[in-house]
Amino acid sequence: MIQEPGPSFDAVLFDLDGTLAYTREDVWDSVDYAAVSIGATLPAPFRADPRNLSLSDREIFEALDRRGDEGDFPVFQKALKTHYRELTLFPKTVLYDGIEDILERLIKASIPAYIVTAKSHQATAKLLSTKGWSRFFRRWASADQFGGGADTKTHVLRTMLERYVEGDRPVYVGDSAGDIIAARNNRIPAIGVLYGDGDRELLLRERPDFIAATVDQLASLLFPG
Repeated sequence: MIQEPGPSFDAVLFDLDGTLAYTREDVWDSVDYAAVSIGATLPAPFRADPRNLSLSDREIFEALDRRGDEGDFPVFQKALKTHYRELTLFPKTVLYDGIEDILERLIKASIPAYIVTAKSHQATAKLLSTKGWSRFFRRWASADQFGGGADTKTHVLRTMLERYVEGDRPVYVGDSAGDIIAARNNRIPAIGVLYGDGDRELLLRERPDFIAATVDQLASLLFPG
């Protein structure tokens, strides 16, 4: 794994949750809302483990306490999506310290920034608009926009690179093993960040091209010298 010297990139694609922004509590609040809608509760130890954020709606549903029958799952899933996409204003979601400075520096350097995320397009657009973060990004793409089958993020990243990304030396920045795999499948370098919610062990196992344990280290990789 390489850390120094930093590379020179002319386009930066970011994962969103756990890479640019701390979103965990707003996600779990939406799960709580959905659980209450079917008379269930989310176990505190389950909520406390950030690795569970990557689980599917079905897996989270199966972890609820005092869950009803199987017929409750569609109600739970609909309530979860409705709350996160339409009702919440993301009061607990914030950019990690130092990320706004990186985004401002990219603008000043005329290096376009993009988002490739597993979050739905509706939720992503609402979040960026609500927080006033849209101005930092040339474009963003979500998992529910372009399909992709078994490896959706690889497909969405490929679509972004082929259709929209300006630059010959792009890099993808993410906090999960899936982000590193998507970058490798698209033959672009990956920066794995360790300050987010992703499973560090799984991320490191995928051997990202660069590692940023902190936001300051990420800035050093994006702006060497």
